[in-house]
Amino acid sequence: MGYKRVLTAVFAIPLLFLIVQYAGPLAFFFLILAGVMVGLYEFYRMFKNSGYRPQTFVGMFVGALVISGFYVGAEIPDWPYATVFSPDVMVAFAFVVALLFRLFSRKDINGALVDVALTFTGVVYVAWLSAYVILLRSWKTPDVDGRQLVFFLFTVTWATDTGAYYIGSHFGRKKLYQKISPHKSWEGAVGGLMAGIGMSLVCRVWFYHALPLHDAIGLGIVLGIVGQVGDLAESMIKRSARTKDSGGIFPGHGGYLDRVDSMLLNAPALYYYTLVELSARVISLK
Repeated sequence: MGYKRVLTAVFAIPLLFLIVQYAGPLAFFFLILAGVMVGLYEFYRMFKNSGYRPQTFVGMFVGALVISGFYVGAEIPDWPYATVFSPDVMVAFAFVVALLFRLFSRKDINGALVDVALTFTGVVYVAWLSAYVILLRSWKTPDVDGRQLVFFLFTVTWATDTGAYYIGSHFGRKKLYQKISPHKSWEGAVGGLMAGIGMSLVCRVWFYHALPLHDAIGLGIVLGIVGQVGDLAESMIKRSARTKDSGGIFPGHGGYLDRVDSMLLNAPALYYYTLVELSARVISLK
């Protein structure tokens, strides 16, 4: 298992970095959109295999609209129909569409609300949270480029995951949250947190030179904790669906959702931390 994880990382990380660095915003949008489609398919398939009936096509369709709404708002806000595709409108639309499709379907009415809730939950969990990566990529200020934020997000999140996995595998003794993820340990969680802080400091020296030292430490702590909460959240979802992995698209890692579970919560955490920090800096200059 360990060597498969390393081989996957060796091939995937450079490819992803090349895309982030050299592809334009539209190409990056399609990359995220493709990932969201895979993630939504995995999410709905997990619950279908457990006897539930989420609306896969509806969820993937409105999930694509949610992602598009974030892209339109970030990259072409002056488009005359941009307000129609705003994320808030798209999420509300997702719920209404899921509700109406279930209302007029030929399926048994029993469990209808659960079907709608699962469809809508998939849109919010996979599409809405993933869309924050698009917001990070579109960030443009004099001292921060959006690509730096995306690099920072990926490297710190991966360092946290890797640190938690290897420290937990070799030194884990005390169970972290046994009813959700029996293999995770407090030792692994602390190792992941330290790895996240360390990588945040490395990124500050490597490419994110505008990041103050206290924010490098602060972001390492925030992403190191929030990312592991995201990992536990996906474990809870998989246990609810009575499955071990969300899929098998990445050898040694499981499915797409297994690979990005930490990223799904870390992306909005990084975005809002950066937004608040920038606002505080502006206020201090007045």
